[in-house]
Parts: sequence; structure tokens; C-alpha cells
Amino acid sequence: MKNIVPASQRAVMSPGQALSPIIRPLLENIFGGILANLQRVFPHAELSQLLEDDIFSDDEVIGAPSIFDFHSHSGSPKKTPSANSHRPFLHFTVSAYHQPTSYRPRLLLAGDRGSGQSTHLAPAVLHSLEKFSVHRLDLPTLYSVSAKTPEESCAQVFREARRTVPCVVYMPMISEWWDSVNDMVRTTIVTLLQDIPSFTPILILATSEIPYGQLHEEVKSIFRNQYGEVVNLKRPNEVDRRKFFGDLILIQSARPPSRKKKAAMRALEVLLPAVPPPPRELSEEEKKRLADQEENTLRELRLFLRDVTKRLATDKRFNIFSKPVDIEEVSDYLEVIKQPMDLSTIMTKIDTHKYFTVKDFLVDIDLICSNALEYNPDKDPGDKIIRHRACTLKDTAHAIFAAELDPEFNRMCEEIKESRMKRVMITISSLSGASKMKKCRKSFSEQLKAINIDSISEEVVESTLPLIVNHERLSNLLQLVVKKTENFTVDQLERLYSLLSQCIYRHRRDYDKTHLTEVNLVKFIFI
Repeated sequence: MKNIVPASQRAVMSPGQALSPIIRPLLENIFGGILANLQRVFPHAELSQLLEDDIFSDDEVIGAPSIFDFHSHSGSPKKTPSANSHRPFLHFTVSAYHQPTSYRPRLLLAGDRGSGQSTHLAPAVLHSLEKFSVHRLDLPTLYSVSAKTPEESCAQVFREARRTVPCVVYMPMISEWWDSVNDMVRTTIVTLLQDIPSFTPILILATSEIPYGQLHEEVKSIFRNQYGEVVNLKRPNEVDRRKFFGDLILIQSARPPSRKKKAAMRALEVLLPAVPPPPRELSEEEKKRLADQEENTLRELRLFLRDVTKRLATDKRFNIFSKPVDIEEVSDYLEVIKQPMDLSTIMTKIDTHKYFTVKDFLVDIDLICSNALEYNPDKDPGDKIIRHRACTLKDTAHAIFAAELDPEFNRMCEEIKESRMKRVMITISSLSGASKMKKCRKSFSEQLKAINIDSISEEVVESTLPLIVNHERLSNLLQLVVKKTENFTVDQLERLYSLLSQCIYRHRRDYDKTHLTEVNLVKFIFI
């Protein structure tokens, strides 16, 4: 039976919420003072952690009167006849040793607008009292039920509160709605508060968006400053602001960019597939035999490409493309064409082993055609002839390979190119440090150009970029932020925190954080 939750507690969701990890460094000292004040005016708060185990336990402590015992006129406690009988909380013993006592417990969190009293602090107080039922009293409560008058809704809140003691009646932003309700509603609230028995553990918790001295006199009569029932909130001090912005400016802004591959791996399931065994290491003799086989295949490829190039160059139709364009005769050619190409240049690339596949060769043939079409617009008969011969050259080359190239031989060339590309990639990734990377680039520069593995080495190069962070500037920036935000409200500090976070997020991929610390973060301080 002790685990059964009353219907009145199940019907209303508590507005309690713990301080978020972001706002906790800023408000934890202020919240600690509020909790200390709460313990003084409402000592029943210490029962929040013991409510299920002690208050709702069917076992009685031998020799100690229960807080559920009836209080007789003679002052001696009388035990209820049965453990299953109803034992109301409103009847107390006279023992101050075994149970707390409070006289009309009330607590008001008052301060300037945006001090966090209604958004953070009061919900955190309710979260610390999560074992107690909470009854909310505000404008939505008074006017949300059209079938009831505001006075009836108010009376209903207090009736439910008296049934579920110990409990909390929560009046958020009382300064905003107290003057908007009519005199009858205000009188009803004051009367119902006075009707609560003096020592009933019903905490009246309220928040005000204006200082206590500016409140309505009726509200001041409910919460008395001289009795410690008012917490006058102050703006966060320098220590609180430094703790609030410290992690953001000193740590988060200095973090290196996260690698996409690592991020993708973290998103995968924890259970990884079995790692395949590494390939067998070839012996020196096997490596030499493989290299000879590859070289023989590439030699046959070069002989075939020379034959095709010679046939194209000796064809009278393509004589215009056999040599580079004479720059003295055509002075503006390099202004239009950024990458010239001709058949003699192709022959030179064949001799210097630049082509690993037929596809690489045809790329340069297509470049000759595209250059001719770009430089010779279709305006006069001479241009039309050149354009026609360029297109014919391209079609002829492709037709020769389609008719004479053995598909199996072409596949072998593609595999050789892929195999060499993998070996270069493995060699690059095995080197560590920027100096080794430079040596690797020099030793493999020709193969890298031929195989075009820029996209493969991009990730390796990126991982070696140094992270540039001036920690002294970050410390000075933190000091500037703390100084400039003096007398800021909690809302203003939260907004500034959000702007700084957005700026850091936009520069999360930068390795050089200098621009971030010099311009972007500083400008937000003066908003």
C-alpha cells in the first residue's frame, strides 16, 4: 500500500525541474542559499528524501510517537486502532524531537525581471521537493475552466492542498497577475491562506519579477521579509560569471575539429565486425616478379598507344593537331586555352610513362578536341573545318580502341593502376609527422600526378595540420567577458552564452582559432 500514489498527485504534473548542466555553474551558489532559507521556513523539506520510507511506512517506531497519530485534548498521543485506517496528516504530536514544525511556511523569490526566479530557481526548488505534491495557482488555473468562477477554482486548489499535506502551493510570477485579478479573487486568496491551520505543512512558494519593495501591499502581507520568508535575488557575481563562461571560452572554443571518419565510426553500433586478417606479406622475390609482370603489361600498353598516336599524327586530316600551337602566330591562344594539348605532347607523355590505362590516354585526346572547339567558334569556314577535324580526331581515336583493344588487357591495366594507388596510399599513411609527409610527397610526386590520388591523401594531410590556439588571449577574453557582464541579469547572460556558442559552432572546423578569438567572440560582448 505504501507505493500507491494518491489521485490528486497523479492528476497534476509537477513543474519542478533540476538546474540544467549549462545554467548550474551560474546559479548553484544562489540556489544553495535558497535551499538553506527553505530549510529554515519549511523544515519539512528534509522529509523529501524520507517520505516514501518513513512517512508512508506501516511500521511504527517503538517508543516514538508517529506524525500521523491523533492529538487528544489531554495532550497524550492515541494510536489508531488499525494500520489500514485513515490517518490524516493534520493531526500532530507535541514532540518537536520526532517531527518538524513550521508556522505558515512561505517563501517568495523576488528580484529584477530575468533573474531566473521563475525559469530556473523556483522549478529547481520544486524538484528538490519532488516527493511532495504541488498545486499551481496562477491565471491559467483561475480562468482555464469556464464552468467555474475564479473564486471556485482558487478554493479548489486549497482544498486539494489540505488533503495532500505536506505539499506546496506554487504561485509563479505573482507580481504579474495579482493586479490583473479583481478584488474578489484577491480577497478569496488572502482568506483561504488565513484559513489554513497555523502549523499545517503547506508551503506557499511564489516568484516575483520585480523587487520586494515594489510589490502590492497585500502580497507583502502574505510574505514577510522580517520572518525570512523573502529571498531577494541579486545579479550573479564575478565568481559565478567566471564559472559560467569558463568552460565555454577556455575549453570548448579551443577544441580541434572532429574528423568526419571518427564521427561516423562513433555513430555506428558498438558491436563491430570481425577484423579480417592482414594480407600475406610478399617476399622480395615475389615482389620483384610482380613488378616485372606489371612492367611488361605497361610496356605493351605504351607500344599500343604509340602506334595509335602515330597513325593519328600521320593522318593529313589531323595534321593541325600534331604539334603545339605556335604562340607567336596565335598570341592570344594561352589567354583562352588554359591547358594546351597536342599529339606530340601525348607522345612525350607516353615515353615518360604517364599513362597507366587507355582511359587516361583518351582524356588527353578529348582535351585536344575541346580546346579546338573552344578557341575556334563557329563563325567562318576556316573555324568550321578545324571544329570538324577535331571531332573527327576524337571519334577516330575512340573507334580504334573499341575495335582493337582487348577488354582483358584493358582490365589488367586498370588493376595495375589500382594496385599501385593502394601501395602509395599505404606508404603515405604509414609515415608520421609533417617532415615524413614532405619526403613522401617528393619521392612519390610523379606517381601521385599520374594516378591522381589527391582525394586519398587529403584526409592524411588534414590530420597533420597544427591546432593554433592562443590560450593567453582566451584567458584575457574570459576576463573581458566577466568584466563587461557586470550587473547582467540571468536572461542576458544566457543570451550572451547562446551567441558565443553559435560563434564557436560556426568555427568548429577551423584549425586556426586566432580569428575566432580576435573578432567574432569579442563583438558579442557589446550587444
